[in-house]
Amino acid sequence: MKNKKKRDKKNHIRVKREKYTIKVMIEMYCHAHHGTEKGKLCNECSRVLDYAIERIDYCAFGIKKPACETCPIHCFKKDMREQMRNIMRYAGPRMTWKYPILAFMHIFDLLRGKKINRLYEKEANKPNFKFKMLLEKI
Repeated sequence: MKNKKKRDKKNHIRVKREKYTIKVMIEMYCHAHHGTEKGKLCNECSRVLDYAIERIDYCAFGIKKPACETCPIHCFKKDMREQMRNIMRYAGPRMTWKYPILAFMHIFDLLRGKKINRLYEKEANKPNFKFKMLLEKI
């Protein structure tokens, strides 16, 4: 039963959209910085994409996950987080012109993430803090 829940989370429309957004951003960055064909990735960018998708799949927040930037739990390794920051700095502003709906949805996730972050900071300091209880409040 546990595997079914995990599979359902991976196939949730919100999670699929997040994966697609990350893929598009990395493809835009790779095409501009590494000269790859559109829709193709170099080995380094492919590795970053695989890592990001793995992190999304195993996010503690599941389908209620905020955008990684505003998440109170940083699960990316420091070097990968820096690479994603560079990718997003480049691709983020360009997303508004090429993929305006994805860009809008990502901004919406950022705003929702700030709410989750405030709630997490408030609840995590309590002595009987349980992560599952926090997820119920979101």
